[in-house]
Formats: sequence, structure tokens, C-alpha cells
Amino acid sequence: MTRTPEKPGAAGAGRIGPDTLMKILIVVVMLAGFSLACVKYSRFNGDTNDVTVYSYAFAQTMHGHFFPLYNLPGHLLGNHLTFIIMAWLPIYALWRSFYSLMFFQSLMLTVAAWPFYLLARDILKNKWAALGFGAAFLLFPTIVSQHVNQIHDDQFALPFLMGAFLYFWRDKFRPFVVMIVLACLAKETVTITTAMFGLYALCLRRDWKWVVTPLAFSIGYFLLAMKLLTAVFAGAGGSLYTGMDYLSAYGHSPGEVLHTFLTRPGFVLELTFAAPKLEYLAKLFLPLLYVAPFLSVAVIVSLPNLLLNLIGSNSALLVIPWHYNILVAASLLVAMVFSTRRIAGWCGAKREAVAIGLSVACLGLSIVGFNFWYSAASWEALPEQAQLARALREVPRTATIIASTPMLAQFSDRPKVNSAYSIYMGKFKNPADLANYQYVLLDGQWRNYEALGQIPLWETVRTSQVYRVVFSENNVLLLERTP
Repeated sequence: MTRTPEKPGAAGAGRIGPDTLMKILIVVVMLAGFSLACVKYSRFNGDTNDVTVYSYAFAQTMHGHFFPLYNLPGHLLGNHLTFIIMAWLPIYALWRSFYSLMFFQSLMLTVAAWPFYLLARDILKNKWAALGFGAAFLLFPTIVSQHVNQIHDDQFALPFLMGAFLYFWRDKFRPFVVMIVLACLAKETVTITTAMFGLYALCLRRDWKWVVTPLAFSIGYFLLAMKLLTAVFAGAGGSLYTGMDYLSAYGHSPGEVLHTFLTRPGFVLELTFAAPKLEYLAKLFLPLLYVAPFLSVAVIVSLPNLLLNLIGSNSALLVIPWHYNILVAASLLVAMVFSTRRIAGWCGAKREAVAIGLSVACLGLSIVGFNFWYSAASWEALPEQAQLARALREVPRTATIIASTPMLAQFSDRPKVNSAYSIYMGKFKNPADLANYQYVLLDGQWRNYEALGQIPLWETVRTSQVYRVVFSENNVLLLERTP
């Protein structure tokens, strides 16, 4: 019996390969993440202070004011040099909502998985293992949680950082330089990561252009950024560096902090490896099998961010679902891929099975890490949901308002917004600013620590006799200032 020869590629016809599956995963996670964010914030279940920083800046730019801050004088670039997010302005002009910015965030978080997947595919020479790691990247706790976290700058650097790793591996210098420049344009602190590519290149004995360029550019851009944030752009960014907000346990100026590091190393080590820091490390490294990334010299790119999180005295740096850990986790995942290649190489003929097994383990443990950030309560309707939605309808779009931070972003298209906490208790508090707002919204069922700001606000409006009650239902009170 004669067998008819098959056409080339016919055996795989109709099958979906790893490349296509990866693209499908990216789209699915992007839409799922954005959908979860929409439900969470439409039900007023998240702090929106940082969301309002960005959405207010975009909304007011549409009215001719250049990216102003909602809670203090200055503009968005005065907090961080976040040039990349401004590229979304043409889309925002068509889709004027803070949900538009949330979509951009989900887009950037998931698109970053594609260069990471290509890198894993190149390194491991196995598309299925690369797919496992690509899926793990999309679902890694510190990355996937950012879909439903507030808007921040770090996530907008993520695709470019992964692109930098890809072109560094492929030895394509010019695209690599473009990637590190774009990554730094997302936020000035990304320079501590891009600078490490120079040391990474030195360890690999690369040509000097690979060593000098990322170091020179990163240091130069960081110094320029410090000058701009402290002397040109008004905002909160300058004080983060001159006041050492995240290292306050060691001193309140760069000189004091350095003196503590040099003269009290025992104290520094004690804080660096305190119990909360060890718990943080256990959660961060769980999907990475704890030690695997350290089998590759690529881990050097992760170390500055990791070290800053450990020595920092601000507990926010240790919160897994907050933005402080997105870049360190992504770069650790890259090191994990390189380490997998080394481990698989030790296993001879079983190397492909080992590579796939490690990628599946990383993916499985990333899913286990959902416990570190996912809470079903974040998507449940509040008892006062109907009253808060009514307040949103009652306040005219031309009015100014003080509202609770879970609702603040919903009002970010108003001419002026603020929170009770910001006015009465925050770093830039100014109780006299109350006179600039027409409406006050109080939510008596809100129990977040920022709700403490409602206490002095209520005492003020209760005794001032210049506000009328618009409605008072279910412990939600909307007041309007009388002429």
C-alpha cells in the first residue's frame, strides 16, 4: 500500500501553537484585569487617591491646564517624571474617564509579557517552557495585582524593561538603548534598574559600549531628574529625595542616612532582616522557588530595587500588591529563566522536561500567590452603594467637592476635588482650603484609616452653619455650601 506524502506543515495544521496561545493569554488577562478594576472602582471598593492624581491631571489638561495636581500646587511631573503616560493623552481625549487610564495600565502590564516570552523562548529553546513562564509573568502576584491597584508609574516602564532584556540578550545595541531610555521616561527611579545593565554587561565581558552606555545614561538622567524635581517642577517628588521619606529610620537628609549606614551597620542589618522583611521575601520569592534566580548573573539587575525595599523604613515597600515590587519581580523572573536553562543543562537528555517542569511550577506558585492580593470583598457592593451613586449624580460636573478617597476618582473630572484626609491630616494639610469647595460628601460607613479625616471635617461643617443638607441616607451625607 502506497502512502500519500503529506504537505509540509500539514501535521500541525489546525493546532494552536505556543506563540498564538501566548498572544491569546495576553489579551485574556488584559481584559480580565481591566474588568476587575472596573467592577472594583465602580463599587467604590478601593482607595483612589493616586488614581485621582492622574485622572484629575488628564481631565484638567482637556480644559487647558497642564497636568495639575488635585491636592497641592504643581503638576504631575512634579511628583515623578512620568513622560510615558502622557502618550495616552490622544486616547484620553476620545475616552475621557479614569477607566481609560486603568485600561492603559492593564494594556502595558500585559503587553510586557510578549518580549519576556520571546526572551524565554530564545533562552530555553523550548516554546512550551517559554509559554509556562509567560503565563507565570502575567499571573505573578506583584504584576497581576496591579490591574486592580491604583495607577502608578512603574507599570508603564515594564514593557520597555522587558524589551531591554530581550535586545540585550539578542545583542542588538540600538534597540536596547531605545528601550532603556523609554523605561526611564516612565519614572526617574527606573534608572537604578537600567544602570545595572552596565554591570551585567561587565560581568559578561561585553564590549565597552554595553557597559558604559546604560551606566552613563542612567546616572546622567537621574541627576537631571533630581534637578528638575527639586528646582523646576512643583510637586511632592522633590521632598521624596531631599527629605528621605522612605529611609526616615536612618535620618532625615541624605547626609544623615549615609552617616547611619557607615557608623551603625548592625542597626541597618537589624532593620533589613526584621520579621516583616523576611515575610515579604517569603511571599516575593515563593513563585521563584526561593533560590532559583540567584543561579544566574542576570539577578544583578534586580538587586538595587530589592535592596531598597529591604533597607527602607516605609512599610509600603513590603506590600506585595503595591507597585513598589513590580519591576523587581519582573527582573527576578528574567533571572529565573536563565537559571532554568542552567538547571536544565545539568539534566542532560531530560533538559526539556525539566525546563517545562520548572515553568509549570513557577506558574502554579504564582497562582497560589493570588492569596497575597485577591479578596472577594473588593468586588462586593457596599451597603451604601446606592447612596454613593446618588451623590455622584447630584453633584454637578461644574462643581467642586470634598469626598472620601474610595469615591474621589469618580469626581476627578470636576474643576476641583479633594479628600478630608488631605485637607485636615495629610502631609500638605490646609484646613482653610475648605472654603474653596461647594460640596462635601461624608460616608459614615467607610472605615479606612483615611476616614479619620472625616471627623474634623464634620465638626467644621456642623458648626459653620453655611452648608445645607442635600440628602442624608444610610449614613451618607451630602452637603452643599450656601451662597
